[in-house]
Amino acid sequence: MILVDKAFVAAEDSDEKLLEWVTADEQHHVLREYDQYGRVVREMCDGSTTKYVYQADHAVAVTSPEHIVNLTWQGPLLVSSSERRMSKKGWRDSSFAIEHDELLRPTSIQAVIAGTAVEPIQVSRWDLEFAAAPVDYGRLTV
Repeated sequence: MILVDKAFVAAEDSDEKLLEWVTADEQHHVLREYDQYGRVVREMCDGSTTKYVYQADHAVAVTSPEHIVNLTWQGPLLVSSSERRMSKKGWRDSSFAIEHDELLRPTSIQAVIAGTAVEPIQVSRWDLEFAAAPVDYGRLTV
């Protein structure tokens, strides 16, 4: 099927997977290849190729000429990501470690960017039970 939009022209296969698209100004052209499970395994964008590697149901590596990503999984949980990115000053390395609670929700992310450890990012959630609790306005001070 060919899709035409003011911003792009695209082609889909019979399963409605996007195979190819071109921007309206014809400045960008993307081709996608899928494996037998419907996962993107290769994407060519303006002549540059990105490859995707999977183990079981998870992507474990994404590589292109200027960007390399490796992902580590424990069961269904992403526990770390490391990447190398080309910059004007050469390759820059970064890594991210993700901690989860007993309900498998992310609780913190520790990043090391270009060799510098960043303060951990704490992921928190607003517990709706607390939001619905009555407020004792007599105890509030300004």
